Amino acid sequence: MLVITGQGFPWHLLRYEHTIQVRAIIAKQATRQNDGTFKPWSPAHSNKHLVALRQVLDQAWRLGLISAEDRDRAQRLDPFKGKRLRAGEHVPIERVGALLAECDADSSLPPADDEGPRDQARREERRGRALRDAAVIAVLYGSGVRRAELAGLALADYDPAARSLKVRGKGDKERLVYINSATVGRVEAWLTVRGRDPGGLFPPFTLRGGHIRRDKLARDQITKRRCAVDFEIPKHSGRARHAHPLTST
Repeated sequence: MLVITGQGFPWHLLRYEHTIQVRAIIAKQATRQNDGTFKPWSPAHSNKHLVALRQVLDQAWRLGLISAEDRDRAQRLDPFKGKRLRAGEHVPIERVGALLAECDADSSLPPADDEGPRDQARREERRGRALRDAAVIAVLYGSGVRRAELAGLALADYDPAARSLKVRGKGDKERLVYINSATVGRVEAWLTVRGRDPGGLFPPFTLRGGHIRRDKLARDQITKRRCAVDFEIPKHSGRARHAHPLTST
């Protein structure tokens, strides 16, 4: 496999007549889709490459390899303009309610008459997963946090008295989001299984034995639960796009 990097390239020799051509090349770039078609890069994605180019020229100037005048001229590139609709889709409350009902059904399965120790262990694991998934769905839908933000939550970030979560978002910026009493109830039900030991707020189970790991929840773990209504959290949904009573406190 051929790998092309910028290592060894004389970036400090770039001038405006070169960078304007780089911008023209970026403008023509497209990504191949699963159906074989090509989708042009979005303005935001294209601008990221311009930012990277400007940063390389800044580093060359700091190292004394290019003058400030040549750097400024080479960086004088117009940004790509335009705006794309956000990814994701509206999630009706009926679908969320059906998914929570499925979790509730799994968390309250009665023991079978001929249940053995192994069957009991499986039922308890299924109950624990259901309580965790219900809490995850309630927090995700009720607070509007991103999947990655939810996956990064630790137990210490949860304040049941204030009904708040300390979230670390893009750029490592912290903010407080608030959840209502129903969502707090879901989280507290999950903590009866998880316990109060330090670690991730929603840690995954191990692949064998159903034991809970203390690391933080893997991002894609949130999308794994399906139910009878054939629902899953959209793969590319960053956060909730709509207001709903679950967001009230």
